[in-house]
Amino acid sequence: MTCYLGYVADSDEEGTAIDPTRPTPKKRHHDQVIVTPESTAKRGKIESSRKEGPPPKRQTLLAFTDGKVPYLNETPPAPEAVEATVRPSIAEDQHEEPISSTSKLVEGYTLRDLRRVVSAMLPRYGHLLKKEEVQALRAFEALSLSGQQLFARLLCRKWPQWVPAKGLGARYRELGEEEAQIAASELAQPLPQIVRTTSGSWGPLLDQIDSRCAPPNGPWLLDSARETASSLLQRPLCVSSCENFGKLLLSALPVGELRRMGRGLGLAERCGKSQLLEKLCEAAKQQRLLQVSKKPHTDGIEALVSQALRSGRWLCCADSMGRHALMVLGELFRIESCGAAEVSYVLFTTKWPQFSFQEAKPLFTDRDSLDAFVAARSMTGEDFQRYTLEGAEKDACAAEEGLQRALVSVANDFEAAKLRDPFRRRFTAAWRYAEALHHAVTNSPAVGHDQELQAAKIRRLKLLLSSKLCPAKRGRWYAELAKELARSEGPAEALELAARGLAEGMDVAPASAVDLTSEVASSQEVVGTPDERLRVLPRDARWDLARRCRTLARQACQTGKAKNAWKSRLQKTEAARQDASDGKWLSDLASRLIEEEDHATGPVRNLSASKLGLPQIAPDSGKCGRRMFDGFRLEELTVEELAMQHYFTEDGGSFQCGIHCEGAILRDLFGILLFDQMFHCSVEGAFVSAFQDAPLDLGTEAFYPSRSTAIEARLGELAAMSAGDVAADVRQNFRRLQGWRIRGVRWDRYDATGMFLPASSDPPSPNDEKKGESESSADEVTKAATRSRVLCTSSAVEVSSEDRHLAAAAGAMGGRALAAALRLLCEDYNSAGLPDLLLWSWQSTSPRARFVEVKSERDTLARRQRLWLSTLRAAGAEAEVCHVRDGHVEEVFQNKIRQRRKRAASEGSSEGF
Repeated sequence: MTCYLGYVADSDEEGTAIDPTRPTPKKRHHDQVIVTPESTAKRGKIESSRKEGPPPKRQTLLAFTDGKVPYLNETPPAPEAVEATVRPSIAEDQHEEPISSTSKLVEGYTLRDLRRVVSAMLPRYGHLLKKEEVQALRAFEALSLSGQQLFARLLCRKWPQWVPAKGLGARYRELGEEEAQIAASELAQPLPQIVRTTSGSWGPLLDQIDSRCAPPNGPWLLDSARETASSLLQRPLCVSSCENFGKLLLSALPVGELRRMGRGLGLAERCGKSQLLEKLCEAAKQQRLLQVSKKPHTDGIEALVSQALRSGRWLCCADSMGRHALMVLGELFRIESCGAAEVSYVLFTTKWPQFSFQEAKPLFTDRDSLDAFVAARSMTGEDFQRYTLEGAEKDACAAEEGLQRALVSVANDFEAAKLRDPFRRRFTAAWRYAEALHHAVTNSPAVGHDQELQAAKIRRLKLLLSSKLCPAKRGRWYAELAKELARSEGPAEALELAARGLAEGMDVAPASAVDLTSEVASSQEVVGTPDERLRVLPRDARWDLARRCRTLARQACQTGKAKNAWKSRLQKTEAARQDASDGKWLSDLASRLIEEEDHATGPVRNLSASKLGLPQIAPDSGKCGRRMFDGFRLEELTVEELAMQHYFTEDGGSFQCGIHCEGAILRDLFGILLFDQMFHCSVEGAFVSAFQDAPLDLGTEAFYPSRSTAIEARLGELAAMSAGDVAADVRQNFRRLQGWRIRGVRWDRYDATGMFLPASSDPPSPNDEKKGESESSADEVTKAATRSRVLCTSSAVEVSSEDRHLAAAAGAMGGRALAAALRLLCEDYNSAGLPDLLLWSWQSTSPRARFVEVKSERDTLARRQRLWLSTLRAAGAEAEVCHVRDGHVEEVFQNKIRQRRKRAASEGSSEGF
């Protein structure tokens, strides 16, 4: 099994005792060390290059003692007591005599938190470890402190990876260069024979696990000084990037060194590092320029690896039982904390929400189920937007085979019960394989007229629908399958399927939504119970299927071209006649949904960009880069900022503040206003760890029904509030929850009072960008991220500090609109399509806010975006679409275009396939 725990990104921060009264810095510094009495390594006088110890990134809330994880509602020890246990006195730190090997030495935050992770997971998941892995953990505790520190550091890096041995002490300051080299030599030795002992913090926990066997004889680290080119090439790797440790070492060399090797083999092409490495290996196999005339062609690569070994000393974590044990426990910790440990072990310095819960069942009870889940999950981490037809077909075949295997053979009763659970089933291999198959099928390039690929796509879509997994994606599967059936089998078969999807979950619909190949658990009900119904599809998916039903029914009509002939054809489908009536209900439903979508867009504003700025001429017009404009004040503007300038000046400057948030503000308000409902522990199994920023069911179809009473009561309160009461409620909850890690809430957008902060000089991560929005390069993504989520204000008037608060934005929205938006997020927290802009004015005669979806010249409005606009307008909010056009906007011409599109939509031609 291959497990990947998040690695520490270019940081040498040392852990410190935490003072809750200190402010939280934005950056970590390297200026203090931690000392513990646990070390056995020899070290002279302790010298610290750090003059003042900063607090970590956030306040430490938890501390593990004796391998026990305390609940979050327990009172933590006083900061002075904690400080006294981990820091020496000033006199001791400045002692002139050498300190003995039993004195206090530096531990480092990485090793400290690794010990915490293992101590937290061993009581719950120690039985999943193999006996050799348990003994390897004993061997780890027998290492010197510096050996443990170095391995903990290298373990946090992305594996597999060769690291230069030179400079480890400068990077990992708790070690020092000399001790880093000594530790590397120790870790490269074979594991010693370890007897059962209770020494160390893990001893009592490991004694509870049956591990009566000798540890494996492999080393912790591979040291290039102890290896040869032949031995490295014979060490296999179970990763797709490299097949052995020898090629992995070549990939660690700088590009300049690889090009120098290539010139010796006659390679003069300039290409990327991965392509250069492949061409270099191929050239080494084919040519005899490296004194290998009488040896096999693989010895050409061996000569390249020999050159890499001569370039310096390298270290790499070996594929040992010890690494497996630590990675398995770390992976389980990350899974239980809902993926919160994405960066490093520093999540222990996060201020977690305080809630109490009964210890829930573990997510896995056997190692095979965990291995299958991790293997399936590894297939969903690719960039699906850049799928080739060959790559999509390869991944689809693997995912289809894995899904069929997972559905047919369930490991045990525990996994079968988990597959029936409404939200824990996300931690099964079947769910992950369904997600992987979804991405491979829906993101694949068009199959065209290839009958074999078309048949495979139809088969896979039917398998996904019959599995009843990932219910949020069922609407997309119905639409894709109807499209392929219309091409291959005609409109009649496609109409039957689209009608079934439209009727799914309705009271008059059949009990089994899709009559396909197998009966697998729905997202809500028990495996193998076909009498249970699936839920109604989301409204935007039903809009799509309603239009497809109308288009397919018109194509399937054999006689007559009457305007409503398609309704009669739809009434004859099997799904429409399940209620023993004439089936008119389904045609009426389709008509209502089509009309609903036609009016969902609402008001559309056409804006001429030439009135506010000039479009930039992109140097690479072939790339899909971010559209930029030059403002008349010599500033560079995005299309959203251009539209925001228009709203600041129109109607006498009715809006004073605005932000390009793409729904981020609504997600902040969701976590702040619905915190008590989110962290209510009445839902069984929703909390399994004290390190959760949200319950396990958030983002699933089970979240809203299981808390509907409490959620509706809270939303009813918000809807009845006045603008001032909403603002006061936001301020109160902001003060109460500030700094707590809550899913979706970004506290770094605001100061301590809730006022929006100005733009930060540090670019945020590209992962914070809107899902589904793809940029042409990482630089463009970072550049776009720095421009969004920043408050903009009107330059025409003086904007008070009161207007710049989150509470002012929430109050300007109004209680009804805010409650409607939060309800939609409760039903589908992962929803896309939230409006781009939020504009508001607070200090005015009547506070008001407006949601705006901005569309540039070649952008179109998605159905999910229409759903959000319709939902907000139905709750009384101002919500509209703003089309930004490069040229002059002529109202007469635009009216003609709108009429033409409306006519085409009514005929079904523009919304076809």
